[in-house]
Amino acid sequence: MKNKTDHRFPPLLPVTLFMVIGILVGNRYPFSLGILAPGCLILLISICFFFLKLKPFVISICCIALFFGFFSSARMLNPPGSLASISQFTDSSKYTITGKIVSFSKDYQRKKRVTLSCDMVEKKGLRPVRVQGRILLNIYYRQGQILQYGDLIQFKSPLKPIRNFSNPNGFDYENYMLYAGVYGSAYANASKIEILLQPIRIHVRVIRVLEHLRNQFFDFAMDKLKNKPVAAVLVALVTGKKEAIPLSIKDLFSKAGASHILAISGLHLSIIALGFFSVFYFLLACFPRLLMSGIAKKTAGILTLFPLFFYGVFSGFSPSTQRAFIMTSIFMISFLGERENNPLNTLTL
Repeated sequence: MKNKTDHRFPPLLPVTLFMVIGILVGNRYPFSLGILAPGCLILLISICFFFLKLKPFVISICCIALFFGFFSSARMLNPPGSLASISQFTDSSKYTITGKIVSFSKDYQRKKRVTLSCDMVEKKGLRPVRVQGRILLNIYYRQGQILQYGDLIQFKSPLKPIRNFSNPNGFDYENYMLYAGVYGSAYANASKIEILLQPIRIHVRVIRVLEHLRNQFFDFAMDKLKNKPVAAVLVALVTGKKEAIPLSIKDLFSKAGASHILAISGLHLSIIALGFFSVFYFLLACFPRLLMSGIAKKTAGILTLFPLFFYGVFSGFSPSTQRAFIMTSIFMISFLGERENNPLNTLTL
């Protein structure tokens, strides 16, 4: 008979703690590797050897997690100083920029905003330079064709750096965008943006269909519901598009401590997962052999991940959505491997 309780120390907990400390040190001291190695590394290894009594294999994974967290954080905050980085061209000069749209659009009253993965920049009198890195592109619509996810476009615009406001102790917007891999911003009128021909892959077509459905729901809700703030909140809860919510409503959610409800995260995905799991399990339970062997419940868990993933993409696949989907997937995997009796280890993974 299998023991249902497991009192062993979860081995993934110190690995997670090592990675968190590496990220924090890399964020605070991005160039101080000397502070990281003799201080944190020796201290944490000593703790693991003398107090946690971890195996050497776990200790080695902890060290890898520590350095991975450190270098990941430092690399994001300090992009490579070569001509291949788009950050080297954010001097507010006007460039001809070529790049691919790699995000869903955020719809504001007079503009749309997308994330652009840059491929090439060109300045008058200089040779074109191939680059890498992302920027924010604000598109102002008067006339012109609608741009979609995966479009390879070319336009002219000043390339501006991301800057913080001057308020003391204010939100660090610059570092926030650096962690998102965004190094600058540009703007252009839709009529002056040229779409370059390229083969469209299957996954791009699927994402475009999901984005089209998302925009259709947005337009339908905003058009049919007379109470526009209510419509905006409904759209945010279903699709993750929060641009239409009035600032006064956002302030009310913030004061109530409920701003997280407007972000597609664990609450939303757990509701979706419960619904699809119940449907799949009900259908599979119609087959007695699957029900008696226990395969019906496990198969329902696997099938649930597919609509959950598509809903995550449909809602924009924000970091909170990605985290919730990963956690749901890990729980399903632990359930399939009959390891669900150790939730702390699952959570740290």
